[in-house]
Amino acid sequence: MSVQNLISVIVPCYNAEQFLDKTLESVSKQTYSNWECILVNDGSQDNTQHLAEKWVENDQRFQLINQENQGLSGARNTGLNIAKGTFIYFLDSDDLLDSITLENLHGLATQHCDIVFGLIAITERQNNKIKELMNHQPERLCIHDNKEKNLLNLVINQPLICVACNRLYRKEFLDQHQLQFKSGLLHEDELWFFETLFYAKGIILNDQPTYYYNLGNADSITNNYSLRNLKSYLEIVSIVYNTYYLKATSNKNTIASYISYLQFLTIVNCYQRLEVKDKKEANILIQKTFKTIKLDDFEPTLNQSNNKKFKLFQTYSHLDADALVKLFKYERSKSWIRKLKLKAMLWNKKASSNHF
Repeated sequence: MSVQNLISVIVPCYNAEQFLDKTLESVSKQTYSNWECILVNDGSQDNTQHLAEKWVENDQRFQLINQENQGLSGARNTGLNIAKGTFIYFLDSDDLLDSITLENLHGLATQHCDIVFGLIAITERQNNKIKELMNHQPERLCIHDNKEKNLLNLVINQPLICVACNRLYRKEFLDQHQLQFKSGLLHEDELWFFETLFYAKGIILNDQPTYYYNLGNADSITNNYSLRNLKSYLEIVSIVYNTYYLKATSNKNTIASYISYLQFLTIVNCYQRLEVKDKKEANILIQKTFKTIKLDDFEPTLNQSNNKKFKLFQTYSHLDADALVKLFKYERSKSWIRKLKLKAMLWNKKASSNHF
């Protein structure tokens, strides 16, 4: 195992005994052999540790870290802190890799990009029978640079799914900007997505499926959105505003556009999914947070359709959430909302991966 061009595959594991063997088998069958696989057993209460130990015994490229439960963010950060690779790759313990995944993504990596985006295939249960492809909207197999932070505009105008998995990250880039996952946060991928795209000098997207995303996990909380989900969205909005917008000396319009985008998604993809009994408190939380977001009078830096949406949002953001929902239903584009459906499905599933 050579450290040069080594890929560190990080697999957070929590009560994963039902899926772990197949997931790790898909790692072991990679055509690209220069990898290490860091298994972070995050306080599992089932047979996960025993299964992981067998893989470590059989292949020295696997290593196991046992820790008390810290949630998905904490488990990923543990892996990041000990990874030796030139590149980092996150894999969920109930998903599968294609045999050519690491070879495919590594083959696209250049010094001009910090992240290689893999193409995700949705499956029902843990298999490679593709139900749907989460197609990249931006052009594939070319480098999209980040001049004037235009990657943030790109992912709004031509949506990319904001998950941490199935991306090849240059470790030097993550270390340089001290990028880690925020502990205790649901939807941590949303903040990670913003921060990695904010700092990356460029990205490239592949053109074939490299990841089989299991939507059939019976432990998913797809239908159980709670106030905690909403609070996490609001926390992300506040972090981006306080840490990036208020401290920005340039590209403030771009960051402001992204904040409006996050506020919009907080209403459309979170508030509307809450149970009726939670909406009164949620409404208070939304108004309290949104009142602290004071964006300078800005001209959104997006396409015409999205500029209209977010200018409209800023005009009426003082309204309560129910009024905003009615406004969106009247104004929003059906085609634009369709592009968010896959993203919403992923957020729902990923919320279940926080082990608290």
